[in-house]
Amino acid sequence: MDLAVAREPLVGYRGFRLLPDGRLCSLYRWVPWEPGRVLVAQCLARAWPPTPRPGAHRAPRVGCGCGITALSGTRHDPWPAGAIGGVVALSGAVILRETIPPRPGHVVMLAERARLLALAQGDNQRADQIASRYGVVLLSNLEEWA
Repeated sequence: MDLAVAREPLVGYRGFRLLPDGRLCSLYRWVPWEPGRVLVAQCLARAWPPTPRPGAHRAPRVGCGCGITALSGTRHDPWPAGAIGGVVALSGAVILRETIPPRPGHVVMLAERARLLALAQGDNQRADQIASRYGVVLLSNLEEWA
């Protein structure tokens, strides 16, 4: 595990769910991504429901697991039905971790900040509308970006 400050944004790949109001959120934490805005991580690692806690440390933090998660490669475990794949630019403090199970050449990145760059069509029939709402490119699949 290494903590580094990204001088240039790192490109990562991640999955999203769609909230009832049409906003994207994490697959595992119900934190919405607002269109046109940079998402800034907060430590929600041990909170349920995921809400910022007074006095929580700055995210990401080595040993905690908090931060905005993305993978360095497009190969991933299957996402739930209806999930939307996305490409994000990670910046600020970034923790790099091995994937579990290990995948040569792939790391998990936990970042301080993230900006959505593109979405992949996948099996979500509303992906084109969502990409338009967020003002990002719609790809047929994540490998198009790589």
